[in-house]
Amino acid sequence: MAIQPIDLSVMYSQMDKVAKYNASSSQGAALASSVNMSKKIQEENEQKQQVQKLSNEDVAANKINPNGKNNNQEEEKSKKEKKDQTEEQEIKSIEIKDPLIGQHIDITR
Repeated sequence: MAIQPIDLSVMYSQMDKVAKYNASSSQGAALASSVNMSKKIQEENEQKQQVQKLSNEDVAANKINPNGKNNNQEEEKSKKEKKDQTEEQEIKSIEIKDPLIGQHIDITR
């Protein structure tokens, strides 16, 4: 199958479109890689900030009050008191149920 002159004229007229398409695809790949790099950098910065925040919270948790007690001890006591109160409420709200209630119906009357 030989190439006809009409085929060459069509092919030459479409070459600029092919070149533009190839250029845009290569630019798109470069743009996508730069976007990925910027996302990675942003995520790394966020992780660094999170680590710093956690370390600051640890420092605040280990501080001692002027009365000589640690904040954690007071928090643990308040949590324990709340837990005891909820257990007392649960004990009060327990109902005793008979599993045979409603099983036998007397229809003789």
